[in-house]
Amino acid sequence: MRNKTVTGVVALLLVFAFAFAGCKGKQEEKKAATPGALTNVMGGLKIDPDPPVALKETTFTAMLAEKDGKPISGAQVILDLTMPGMDHGENRPKLTETAPGVYMGKGIATMGGQWDARVEVNYKGDMVSRHFPFKVVDK
Repeated sequence: MRNKTVTGVVALLLVFAFAFAGCKGKQEEKKAATPGALTNVMGGLKIDPDPPVALKETTFTAMLAEKDGKPISGAQVILDLTMPGMDHGENRPKLTETAPGVYMGKGIATMGGQWDARVEVNYKGDMVSRHFPFKVVDK
């Protein structure tokens, strides 16, 4: 009887843990959708080499512009590199502006497979992020 009670308590704690994790994700999504200076951002991400090679330095270039094509200068841009379903620790290179609306930085993917690059842009007190899935090869 005691084992069933312990199992039930553990299961209940896991349910609360998953529910809390889901709430945290929704709050982050809501924050990313904050309207303001970044509501009309367009952009892309160039990865060099393409495809990137595991454990080799990769250059990431984010191009940021308003819908009318005007480059966004003076933003803080961070790249969050993650591998879905895996925990490789924090991998968040900062991108620096090399030309109006062009932000570059270097990062390393630790293994081959499917990855996600989330570009986080902070500009004039607003924040927006975009996801770019990419594949890393082993060589």
